[in-house]
Amino acid sequence: MREDYERQYKVYALGVPSDKPQPWERPVWQQIENELAFLKDVCRGPIALRGSYLDLQPNGFYKNRGYGRLSWQSKSSDKWTYEDPEDEGRRLSKRFADVEAWGPHWKKCFSGQGAPDFYMRLTNTFPAPDYEDHAWRGELLLALSLDLPLAAQELFVASVHYIAGLLSCSHIGVRQAPWGVAYFLDIEGAFTSAINDSSPYDVRDNGNFHRPAHEALTDEWQLVRIMV
Repeated sequence: MREDYERQYKVYALGVPSDKPQPWERPVWQQIENELAFLKDVCRGPIALRGSYLDLQPNGFYKNRGYGRLSWQSKSSDKWTYEDPEDEGRRLSKRFADVEAWGPHWKKCFSGQGAPDFYMRLTNTFPAPDYEDHAWRGELLLALSLDLPLAAQELFVASVHYIAGLLSCSHIGVRQAPWGVAYFLDIEGAFTSAINDSSPYDVRDNGNFHRPAHEALTDEWQLVRIMV
């Protein structure tokens, strides 16, 4: 992927209000998955997922663990989604942390096929049970390469707006960015600050959870209001 880090993307950031259904609730995720199903025909290979959860230990601390093999299929999402908010509340010993999607598979990207066509990361910014005083909780980052067919890009934009409405987001953060930037030591082909390395703390003013998500966006994002 080293020679392809300058590939340009349109990147979208959606912060989900804490008092609204979250993307890791199964009925919500299934709608997102269906809305983005067209990407299977756009990417150079199958979309792969990987993710992690926080596992409560006997000492009262949480340990980060992986979900194992995942795929872009409804059956696979049963491993990491909750049936509803009550189901999440009952399963405090196993808290959803994050999941990311690569199209094609990250192994293909790192084996020389270049940066992905599509990338997604969903983060539970505050997986502890006492998040009620936080203005936003779920962070959904979606990115699509700008060298893909225009029809796919237009459909992606429409899908992002649909998903934002589904998640009760009042605004979307939008920016154009390369997959990564050249490494400061000027090592040939080396890069840093990749899109998949950015965290909610990079996107939202050091993770200021008490402000509405759109107000916490850093200056590099353009703010687009969702018309409802």
